[in-house]
Amino acid sequence: MKSRNAFTSVGFLLLLFSATTALPNGDKTYRPRDDDEVQLISLILNSEIASNGWSPKDLICFSVQGLDPSRALVKTLKLRELNVTSPAEWRKQFNCGLEVRLTYQYAKLAPAQALRVHVEVLDLREINDGSAHLATMKRSGNYSVLESAGKWAIKEYIPAK
Repeated sequence: MKSRNAFTSVGFLLLLFSATTALPNGDKTYRPRDDDEVQLISLILNSEIASNGWSPKDLICFSVQGLDPSRALVKTLKLRELNVTSPAEWRKQFNCGLEVRLTYQYAKLAPAQALRVHVEVLDLREINDGSAHLATMKRSGNYSVLESAGKWAIKEYIPAK
């Protein structure tokens, strides 16, 4: 009976391990559809850096549509001189002091149409130093952005109530 229980336990662990490692990375990461979307994400992140007075040394975690960004997206944004990483890295190393969450419905728009981008900014520094268990919401609101001649521009920012 002991050998059967040991076999069942080992089998269960192997099944659990194979189920978690068999998931493709694409299911849990966000990949932008095109360079215009990368430009949009970069614009919003730069706006948040300026609005919040963050320094270029502040490492910022960001997510899009509730998903961690792909490694390629993080690398592309770093090439655009943004000090960003994925929340997945923060969960491993507790190295981000701030997190920006972006949510929007991306589509090719007519020139006069605005896209609404919802942004939530969280402060993770108290979690990192062990003095808190929950992040502090610093800011939440909606950007209205327009695309014109291949470039995104912010029309307005409306704080959430």
